[in-house]
Amino acid sequence: MAGVGAKFRAPLSGVGGAHAGEAADDLAAAAAGLPAGNAALDPGAIVAERSASEAFHLAKGAASIIVRACGIYPLTETGDDPKGVALILAASIPPGIVQLYDCGPSRFGQNTDAEAATIQAMRDLTATYATDPSLALVRIARGEFPGVNIGMPVDSAELAERRENLRTFHLARRAA
Repeated sequence: MAGVGAKFRAPLSGVGGAHAGEAADDLAAAAAGLPAGNAALDPGAIVAERSASEAFHLAKGAASIIVRACGIYPLTETGDDPKGVALILAASIPPGIVQLYDCGPSRFGQNTDAEAATIQAMRDLTATYATDPSLALVRIARGEFPGVNIGMPVDSAELAERRENLRTFHLARRAA
């Protein structure tokens, strides 16, 4: 996964961008050596998997650098934003999918299985980022969320697109 941090270098040049880019590369390298799922940064799981200690320290440091670099840019949250909207500063967001429902007994389930899985994954990622940005970044670096990559938006248009995509994943509407 060499080169993951390249996207951090351009938009952050002059404010530690190279450092954040290196951190993104380090995070991608370390993520594979950590315990699976939400246990990735759990000290108990790290102790149980003795070989994960070095990866843990590298991942925590790298994620911390990325979160701090993203904190340089102000993000005004609106009432329409889900908790964890700051994720859009650290990672690309694929085109959003609206959850469809009907008023019948199944209520939800109007999306394809793949769409439903993507919607749930993005909602889980957003919630994880709201409570533990470092863990969310590790899971992104592992490739657990298809279409999501670590990297800052290059301009305000990309930031607006990421925000709209993320909001869409948190919407539900009645199927036609």
